[in-house]
Amino acid sequence: MQEDSKYRNGVAVQEHQQYAPGNPEYDKEHQEFVNGGIPNAYAYKSKRRKKQPEREIVAVRMSEDGILTHFKLDDGTVLSKDQAVEFAEEFGIKGVNVGKTRGEDHTKILRSNPTDDPSKALKNLPRF
Repeated sequence: MQEDSKYRNGVAVQEHQQYAPGNPEYDKEHQEFVNGGIPNAYAYKSKRRKKQPEREIVAVRMSEDGILTHFKLDDGTVLSKDQAVEFAEEFGIKGVNVGKTRGEDHTKILRSNPTDDPSKALKNLPRF
């Protein structure tokens, strides 16, 4: 059986070759499909700050249950737990990072960066 030059194993070769990598139309549509059209997905996904954080937590307020409820920054600003998490995500706070609780609700929380100095743990900071 002789194959037609337009078909190979029943597939339209010419059509397939036109719509393949290297073809500007294919590349454009493929890029729009992959990563939502963003060339570098890691740069888009990451919301990392370019500057180092300028603020630092100097004191904390705890509930009677031992739960951290408020944080005092080195400039005197007092933030609730939710405000502190939002501030840390947006601007960064020295010595802490934003994590999620275990369990079903996965609430965002502030936690100290790992260090050998136990006095830097949030629960060991001075109270206000």
